[in-house]
Amino acid sequence: MDKDNNIEEYRMFVESASRNDSDMPIPNSTERHAKILYEYMLPSAKHFIHIFTGSFREVFYKELNNKFDSAHKKGVEICILTKKKIPENIKKIYPYIKFKIVNTSLVNHFMVIDNKIYRFEKEHPEDEKNVEAIANFNDSKRAKGLNNLFSQISTN
Repeated sequence: MDKDNNIEEYRMFVESASRNDSDMPIPNSTERHAKILYEYMLPSAKHFIHIFTGSFREVFYKELNNKFDSAHKKGVEICILTKKKIPENIKKIYPYIKFKIVNTSLVNHFMVIDNKIYRFEKEHPEDEKNVEAIANFNDSKRAKGLNNLFSQISTN
């Protein structure tokens, strides 16, 4: 019960940060935290969603299908860079997502939206589900830096 209350408090905190367009770091350390952040961050996208990840874990992303679909319907460009091959069934589920396999030693996975919103993971083993990360709904300086990094990774 206590765990559920903590998750609901975290959800309310994230919802408030999203609604108020807050420029404050939001710590997160569990897969559930990451999903909550994605649930609020993805609908904020107006132009692009760029994600760099080790692999596109269907078990994580399938709960966010409707968020990706909604973003796509608004004309948002969605591009995901991954270190591992994307299964064909995933490409069929998300035909509008541009997937690209990249070869990089970078282990800090991240998402950046519209050069304003981001979630950035600290260094961790590739197979780790619960990782320390920081997020923000209104930090254009760091978001632009991450988007530049995304572009560099994409062209390598």
